[in-house]
Amino acid sequence: ISVVMAEEIARLLKKKNRGFTYSLKTTVDGLKIIDFVNGEPHAKLTSITIYNDGEDEVYASVNTYVKNAPIKPHEILNIEFSDQLIEKLYLDVDEGKKATVRVFGTY
Repeated sequence: ISVVMAEEIARLLKKKNRGFTYSLKTTVDGLKIIDFVNGEPHAKLTSITIYNDGEDEVYASVNTYVKNAPIKPHEILNIEFSDQLIEKLYLDVDEGKKATVRVFGTY
């Protein structure tokens, strides 16, 4: 049983963050999906920080699209997990609105 436990511990240690950062600046004028696994950085993220630099509210959700609790202009949203779980980021604005967003993540 100790061999199995040692293998499991080794597997968990390998899943640790690689210590890299990801950044993006984008304009949101409709639903925008950022796929971290199939696009840059080709890895799941552990944490993400979203800055709304625009003049309109922006809605952000992770892995599943949900449009609630907007990030108001000049506000920040931090999302952090203990494991690499963030595969996609959904950004959206109300019709006719636009927001400039900066995104910083770790993987």
